[in-house]
Amino acid sequence: MNSYQVQESEVINSPPAQVYAIISDYHEGHPAILPSRYFTEMAVTAGGRGEGPVTTVAMNVFSAKILYELNVTEPEPGRVLVE
Repeated sequence: MNSYQVQESEVINSPPAQVYAIISDYHEGHPAILPSRYFTEMAVTAGGRGEGPVTTVAMNVFSAKILYELNVTEPEPGRVLVE
């Protein structure tokens, strides 16, 4: 199995709780901020917010369509998500 580590950083002029609420909402918020050029599909198969969501994601990467499953953990509730 291939493993990828991706990290992104950006200063956002909004309250941290509001930003985290969007990122941790895998039904509406999170899919809304993903770049559609790369993320072509996202379906939640379990859970949906914070710790516990399981999602299936389709991506276009270097002209190849990749389908993978994400299991989301929240090692620091309200602060850190790991997919």
